[in-house]
Amino acid sequence: GAIPGLREGVVDPQDEGSQLVALLLGAKPGEHVVDYCAGAGGKTLALAAQMRNKGRLVAMDVDHARLERGAPRRKKAGVDNVQTHVIEQGKDKWLKRRKRTFDRVLVDAPCSGVGAWR
Repeated sequence: GAIPGLREGVVDPQDEGSQLVALLLGAKPGEHVVDYCAGAGGKTLALAAQMRNKGRLVAMDVDHARLERGAPRRKKAGVDNVQTHVIEQGKDKWLKRRKRTFDRVLVDAPCSGVGAWR
């Protein structure tokens, strides 16, 4: 049977592993948090929910296309506290300037979910 709301985009299925990883970080409203291996944004959405869409959340990945796939998901979820950044190979000046400015850092490497395999 069909899952109510799935076709309409109301429901966004999530991988349990990535959701648990995000939950363990314990992000709080008002914090400055970074999700290093954000991909299409499952963990980022979970972190934004924990933060009640308050504070600053940076979704980062080495792949621009993966980060872009998260934009419509964030829009549907009403998330507006997320900034994205593509990690540059070698020395990333943007990242270096933000050294020690995050309250919490999530590095899920290798990714705990199987979304990258699908």
